Amino acid sequence: MSEACPPEVSGFVRIGRITRAHGLRGELHVTLYTAQRENILNYVRVFLAAPDSMQRCECAVQRVRLAGRGAILKLAGYGTRAAAEALVGQVLWLAVQDLPRAAEGEWYLYELMGKKACVAGRFVGTIAAILDTGAQPLLVLRHKGQPDVLIPAVAAFIVQVDAETVTFDLPEGLLNPDATL
Repeated sequence: MSEACPPEVSGFVRIGRITRAHGLRGELHVTLYTAQRENILNYVRVFLAAPDSMQRCECAVQRVRLAGRGAILKLAGYGTRAAAEALVGQVLWLAVQDLPRAAEGEWYLYELMGKKACVAGRFVGTIAAILDTGAQPLLVLRHKGQPDVLIPAVAAFIVQVDAETVTFDLPEGLLNPDATL
């Protein structure tokens, strides 16, 4: 249900995973973890890393096109199917500095990590993780001694984001009232 590595680590943001080789000339099929998947069309470089490694390799993007829920990516230096197959399973990262600037009042999901979560003025936990379920990302709220609570990361539920806190307006029943302080 979720990826093993965190969505943001020291200046990099995870944007996808290479799922298979595509064709004979080194193209890669990539599953994207971004809400704005068309942004990948503008990136000139990406970084690759094994799922359990933070050692990243910078790669120049030769071409990319959207395909289904993902993209077909061609990286410089990988011109054969065998070279592409060797990259299957690699995590695709982007340098935070290469992200498009968020519009006023907008934010990236990775920016919510570690922030306090509040509902109706009450602290309900800390955003501890982001799960990619395929349908939509889920924020994992964690509060000591309580079961984790999963909140869909949709704009309709997020009222405000500031430096330390995310304020939610959740439908009744989504959050167990006993899970609060």
